[in-house]
Amino acid sequence: MNKQENHLKVLAIPKSASLISRETGELLSSNPYLDLLYQEVESLGAEVDGYSLRNRGMLGKRYDVIHIHWPDDLFNRHSLIQASLLAIASVLAITLLKLRGAKLIWTAHDVQEFEVRQPWLRRPMWFWFLRQVDGVITLTEAGHTAIYAKYPRLKKVKSWIIPHGLYSTSYENTIDSSEARTHLNLAPENKVILFFGNVRPYKNVPELIYAFRKIEDCSYRLIIAGRPIDQQIKEEISALAADDNRIMLQLDFIQPNDVQVYLNASDILVLPFREILNSGSTHLAISFNKPVLVPKIGSLEEIAEEFGSDLVMTYDGELNAEILTDALEQACSSPECYPQIPDYLQWSSIGANTISAYRELTKL
Repeated sequence: MNKQENHLKVLAIPKSASLISRETGELLSSNPYLDLLYQEVESLGAEVDGYSLRNRGMLGKRYDVIHIHWPDDLFNRHSLIQASLLAIASVLAITLLKLRGAKLIWTAHDVQEFEVRQPWLRRPMWFWFLRQVDGVITLTEAGHTAIYAKYPRLKKVKSWIIPHGLYSTSYENTIDSSEARTHLNLAPENKVILFFGNVRPYKNVPELIYAFRKIEDCSYRLIIAGRPIDQQIKEEISALAADDNRIMLQLDFIQPNDVQVYLNASDILVLPFREILNSGSTHLAISFNKPVLVPKIGSLEEIAEEFGSDLVMTYDGELNAEILTDALEQACSSPECYPQIPDYLQWSSIGANTISAYRELTKL
């Protein structure tokens, strides 16, 4: 089919996960997943608009597909008034667009929200949202099973498994380990454990610090690099690390050009999630061919089987010093350990499969 035939019009909620400060223009947070996905979708001839209630023209358009990723973004705000107004406006906007013929497809990145700010809104909004879903995309077989278990009514709608791609083209990767360590004042003999990403309660960073502090070897280093979700968790992390000079804290958003510094300076990335279904940080580690240690929960065991235990290591139960040291000793840094990335994980394939899902849902 010619890519211009049956031109698809898509409303993406959201189209980009990048957050830019209105005051300074500074990039405050970024996840390339959406940018990579919709670049491919647009290259195949679809027209993709980003959802914004400030864009009045959006409500005057007719869309074939509404593609939503994180439904709680439609109502989960700190301010009660703001959350209520956003929820009402979102319900009205999506209802209107569906009445004009749009089909709603949900990429279910997880089965739950991790920071519920307005619990009284959660139940009615999810009740409403699940009845709007015409199709659901999950990223793994494990995700497919988990979503059906959590929301049985979704068994009635169309579904597809379209995996999470890698970030190999999203970040510079031009410096080696030696240069990266020099930048962070790390010695060649240091054994470096890294946590990378936004610091949020479910990511369980305190448990990582507790486990690390029980390692007596003075050559070990732990780097916590990422912006805390709030001041309380920032203060908790700072207090736990205060009297151990082997722990390095960079509690701020890591600019894209600096991502390579932290990944290439470390021996292993550790992500001690308390609960998770899918993990973009795990895919980031794989993109840098960096061994990563994760708990055996959600889809992480499936990802470990896909990429092999040299690159993705898993553990059961609570993280401890022995698990950390064993993983670091087993971590393989040889290029021979790096897997060949299968075609279905290329963004061109992910984009094509997403377009196919749109067309199957809309019959275009």
